[in-house]
Amino acid sequence: MSQYTGTLARTLLVAGVATSLVACAATAPQTTRVEPAPAPAPLSQSALPSPSPAAPLEAAPVQPAPVAFRASAPLQYVVQPGDTLWGIASRFLAQPWQWPEVWFVNEQVANPHLIYPGDVLMLRVINGRQQIVRDATPALRVLRLGPQVRESALDDAIPAIPLEAIQDFLRNPRMVGADELARAPYIVAFADDQLIAGSGSPAFVKNLPAEGDYRWAVVRPDRAITDPDTDDILGYAATPVGGLEVREMDPVASLGRLTRSDMEARVGDRLVPINDALFEARFVPRAPDNAIDGQVVWIAEERLQAIQYQVVAINRGQAAGLAPGHLLTVKQRSRVVNDPHARGTVTLPPQPVGMVMLFRTDARLSFGLVLEATRPIGILDAVVNPGAVAR
Repeated sequence: MSQYTGTLARTLLVAGVATSLVACAATAPQTTRVEPAPAPAPLSQSALPSPSPAAPLEAAPVQPAPVAFRASAPLQYVVQPGDTLWGIASRFLAQPWQWPEVWFVNEQVANPHLIYPGDVLMLRVINGRQQIVRDATPALRVLRLGPQVRESALDDAIPAIPLEAIQDFLRNPRMVGADELARAPYIVAFADDQLIAGSGSPAFVKNLPAEGDYRWAVVRPDRAITDPDTDDILGYAATPVGGLEVREMDPVASLGRLTRSDMEARVGDRLVPINDALFEARFVPRAPDNAIDGQVVWIAEERLQAIQYQVVAINRGQAAGLAPGHLLTVKQRSRVVNDPHARGTVTLPPQPVGMVMLFRTDARLSFGLVLEATRPIGILDAVVNPGAVAR
């Protein structure tokens, strides 16, 4: 009897999904706005230009698009070690950034947005809506203290994106925002009046915050990265130099020690925090709330093109309403070609070439990981809301 009931429930659910898909196909097309070779000399403190104030941007809200489940969406999925939230959302949804619209939030579970290996995710109809729910059966991590509370460590939860793809960037920043660099600590001296030093050498550092990290990455700012729209300096490409640990704090010059060296450190080299901890890896993939129209301004390793799982920077940030977890479509910039039969040229419309998820945002600059790329992504390619039209 239970087998018959389960089969019947599964048949009804599949029929419900098919009916929803047919209804979506019959709906008139809607606007595709969605919701959510010597080394260079070190820069001196005075050589760094003050970052230009961010121009105020009007927040233009976008309208949600209908949620479409994949025809191949499983009725049940067991989360595996190594899964990412993006990968799971892609299993169920035609548009993975719509995950927040279909994930059922159980208020009886601590951190209900977090998903763990071993969790069983099921496609269910709740209050007339198709939603993805977590089966409460695997309760090994549950402690009954009044409301049901999950006791799993946060770092056991699956991340939104593959952490190994951004780990090197977090430990060895290769681009530093202008706002961050303007306030970054820097090496003022080594022992015995040396101008360069290697791993194990003591170093005196100025401008360290009174309360902050004791582990830092040492970088050497190089080429300025400018905003193609305004010519403002957004940041600097940076050469990783090594690492430094603070040993003794001092209001004038704190004492640290170089812990590793990718190259010899110099007086004037800058310090930026090492972000190899949990940082903000547990964000939820979603579309931005505001209309975004930006460009790729930098690709990791100083490459001219990016492919899947490479880091890029764009010329939009918190001032435009962006935050970690936001997904953007990358569109190849317009090309002008000669018309073979008529005099003149033809401007080809921008074509989608990939998808980027942001994992770090500054005021005017954001860093993202290329999750999908149908062809190489280039500098000045457009980044827009998923489904939006690039300029």
